Amino acid sequence: MDKKLEVNINYCDKDIKQAISYIIIRINKIWVGFVCFSGVILSMLIYGFINGFSSYLKGQTIVFTVCGFLFYAIYYQIPVNGYVDFYRKRKGGIYTFSDHDIKIVGEEVQSICAWGIFKKGYDIHNSFLLRDENKFLYIFPKRCFDNEADIEMLRQVMSENIKDYKVCK
Repeated sequence: MDKKLEVNINYCDKDIKQAISYIIIRINKIWVGFVCFSGVILSMLIYGFINGFSSYLKGQTIVFTVCGFLFYAIYYQIPVNGYVDFYRKRKGGIYTFSDHDIKIVGEEVQSICAWGIFKKGYDIHNSFLLRDENKFLYIFPKRCFDNEADIEMLRQVMSENIKDYKVCK
């Protein structure tokens, strides 16, 4: 039986930021890096207050603080802003999900994506996320679906067609 689900997807910045933040923080575990940088900086500050700040310790603290901000920019802020800009330009469109593929018809794009190009799928609290073989992330906000039955149908189609499909709550 060939299931088809047609959804008018329109993106807003909040949808994209929440989805990308979820991937970066919960799936990719980038928060561990933030904790490491924060721990090093905090321990250097505590050591400095207890034993006095030498010029070497001040320099190290500044270097680690700058590295922490760079880490934040490179691994969090730049990807989030990049996806937000991409989806602002894309503007959404009509997505038709079937057992075989996803058809996309938008203002500037018409495409058909076979399920085989998607290596991972995630069902998070506010969106469905698909990651293709190039590690690009496709975002489908749940607020765009008409009812819970449509959301459940897409869950079923994704679980049947994507080997690495996870429901993340």
